[in-house]
Amino acid sequence: MYLSCTFETMGRLDAVIETVFDYPGIVLVAEWEANAFTVFGPGNELEKLWLAANNQKYADAFLFTYCPLNRLSEFIVRTVDFWQSQRSLRETFPRLFLTVIATRKVLRDDQFIFMRTLEIDSKVVGLWHDLGFVDLDDYKTCLENEYGIDVGPDVL
Repeated sequence: MYLSCTFETMGRLDAVIETVFDYPGIVLVAEWEANAFTVFGPGNELEKLWLAANNQKYADAFLFTYCPLNRLSEFIVRTVDFWQSQRSLRETFPRLFLTVIATRKVLRDDQFIFMRTLEIDSKVVGLWHDLGFVDLDDYKTCLENEYGIDVGPDVL
């Protein structure tokens, strides 16, 4: 499958990946946003992604963003709620591939803790995996603090 990528196209989408030849055409529409919570609302990234993907027969969507660890669950729930509340006449419901860098403040900087990737369709949310950017003990501590559970020594 020969693919090409066009940036800043189709009503200012950050990127569109499509086949070089006619079939199947656009396969992925993408947005990047530095602040996770600015993707919500009319005309913002999630709405742009939904409209673009839903208007293409075979397209899915991809969103890459950064979110403070202490608000990650809230962001993911809002994103899933938005995506799954949409209605499509397509034969296959457009999927959203969501990649979020979980961060925490260290002095004045944002430290990357881990990257979480989810696949969201009309009814199911799949967690691909978390990719850690800190050592294992620090990662476990962050997860325990975020979810209020003891991860334990044998889980990760």
